[in-house]
Amino acid sequence: MLHLAAVEAETQSLSKEGLTNITNMAKLSPQASVVPSNGVVKLYAGKSYFENLNNGRYGQNVNGTCTVIAIQMLLGYYDNYICENYVATTYESGNGTSEAFHQLLNGYVYGDQPQGGIYIHDAAVGINAYLSARRITACLNPVYSTADAARERVFSLIKSGQPAVASMSTSLGGEVNHSVLVYGVQYDPDTVVSASQVKFIVHMGWGDSYNAYVTTGGWYYECGYLSHNDHSYGMWKPNGSATHKRVCPCGALQTEMHSKYWNSSTKKCSRCGYVGTISTITSVQHEK
Repeated sequence: MLHLAAVEAETQSLSKEGLTNITNMAKLSPQASVVPSNGVVKLYAGKSYFENLNNGRYGQNVNGTCTVIAIQMLLGYYDNYICENYVATTYESGNGTSEAFHQLLNGYVYGDQPQGGIYIHDAAVGINAYLSARRITACLNPVYSTADAARERVFSLIKSGQPAVASMSTSLGGEVNHSVLVYGVQYDPDTVVSASQVKFIVHMGWGDSYNAYVTTGGWYYECGYLSHNDHSYGMWKPNGSATHKRVCPCGALQTEMHSKYWNSSTKKCSRCGYVGTISTITSVQHEK
């Protein structure tokens, strides 16, 4: 198999934004994972989800729309674990999202313009219009003032349990100009002094062999992440025998008592689906 750099000549021509689409994936081989030493730390945000997100559960990158595909995977993750409003049911595919959803997002991002490579901060305009149309208070925030700022933000996001999208460049040593979904970091805390030295573990959006690809933090120049001006709570879930809870991506938490929604005949909470015997408590934690 050829190295990524060896097939650069076979990629599509770069758009003015400098992102590209790989057209011959059969000739590519994954970069070898870094063998960790005893002091290496690995942190993840959604490891199981992204490592099992395979073909047919995100879009097909045939027009250099890797930025949109990376964002699509991010929205699919939030739809699964935070709030089902991120993606309409008709656009879901297993635990991911469909090619139809990819094309829907392309419509918001590109409008009547040709599809192709695009910066995250330019794509964010259309993505935030989509989120607004879904009545979701989240927005896609880009970080691109400096490459160091983008890398450090990705590093801090993963450490706080939040995945991100990011763009790499061959001008910074990357193997290809490409946008990816970052869900993990790997580093030695005794030697790392900046995010440029951290390994970013990413989903490349290229198929089943590229779901856990190890890259260098110094390759990246821009990132994007979801944030909330107002709370956007996920579904209510059981929280023991007394209460159920729901969580916002920012960390805010709401809880309620099962007794408010309890059906004594079925012994079931209609709010969260808890079944069994309930207990009572004297206080309930509210939004923080």
